[in-house]
Amino acid sequence: MKLEQFKEKKASVSNLTKSGTKCDLYFVKNQSAEYFFNLQKQKTTELVYDETEDNNLRFIGKNPYNYLDFNNDYTYRGYYSESSEYYRVYDSYEECTSSSSYNYNCEKRPAWRIIGVMNNIEDENGNTKSYLKIIRDSIGDYSWDSSKSYNGGSGINEWSEADIQKVLNENYYKKEAGGVCYRDSKESLKDCPKWENIGLAENARNVVSKVKWYTGTINFFGYNQRTTKDFYKGEKSENTKICSSGSSCNDKVERTTSWIGYVGLMYPSDYGYATAGGSIRNRETCITYPLISNHTSDYTDCYQNNWLFYELGQQWTITPFHVEDNATYVIYVDTGTSSGDPRALYINASHSAAVRPTVYLNSNIKIEEDTSEDYGSINNPFRLVSD
Repeated sequence: MKLEQFKEKKASVSNLTKSGTKCDLYFVKNQSAEYFFNLQKQKTTELVYDETEDNNLRFIGKNPYNYLDFNNDYTYRGYYSESSEYYRVYDSYEECTSSSSYNYNCEKRPAWRIIGVMNNIEDENGNTKSYLKIIRDSIGDYSWDSSKSYNGGSGINEWSEADIQKVLNENYYKKEAGGVCYRDSKESLKDCPKWENIGLAENARNVVSKVKWYTGTINFFGYNQRTTKDFYKGEKSENTKICSSGSSCNDKVERTTSWIGYVGLMYPSDYGYATAGGSIRNRETCITYPLISNHTSDYTDCYQNNWLFYELGQQWTITPFHVEDNATYVIYVDTGTSSGDPRALYINASHSAAVRPTVYLNSNIKIEEDTSEDYGSINNPFRLVSD
């Protein structure tokens, strides 16, 4: 059976196999979730429920107060010019100021931000809870996966076997040197980040949960009409590899639609639901318009008011994309620097794009109380307290 969770502290039970079944329900206070459920009553414009079947609570808008002091982790944003909004992310002030470009301001900021409170997330034992989901600034541009010969050397779109998954959950999670990173097809090597500098320290690892991540995807047919709502459903679907032969579909790796682990990447729907919309195209219009082509010039309100939009370059999601003649495609978010239109697209797994580690935090952690109006901002990020 399954416990359905709701924001009003009510519960219903579904999938019972026998009529007259009796259940004992025990409610354990989820302190971090409870904090944001209460905060939403005050911040109704930047913290909203997504109205999916799970009714997750998400931060939305161009720059909501959702910064988190986590892992003592800070990055520096170097801007293209004094007035530009385009930036690159650096791990140190020295790296930012010594760069040949994108070296203006070199603004220090917390590396982590809160996506929201996600409901009905399964832990490694199959128990469902609400978890705080957070995402880091980019650790660099890398291939999602690369291959020597299979699929033309362009990688294999199976997350459980992906090269970037392995280093995120072995080297980044454990803060250990090593691992192999790629930048292009045919296993073109690229130096990995210095995991011992940016990886998760022990106190951070202790509050990261091992949970079930969904690796299904939308159906290929009619993909360019799929909305954020469609992606949310597709990510949890059983849709997997549909090609069976050809130079871009000759790997022998079995595809799965879920994976259990610590560190993943954001979903396309996380990106889509983070928009607040604007005066011309409101939020409901944005999330009901096709996500693949969401960000044409008519829909600037959608991406300009989305804090997950990365102003320079492209960023990976965890979600594969399966077509009739290709087993390498993965969905990423393109800012328009290469395609001309900022939007969600698909590309070979061996392509280089920004990698943004994403994790779920344990339900027993809580948020430190602070009544300051700027709590959650760059200069006063949310702070965790562990029981």
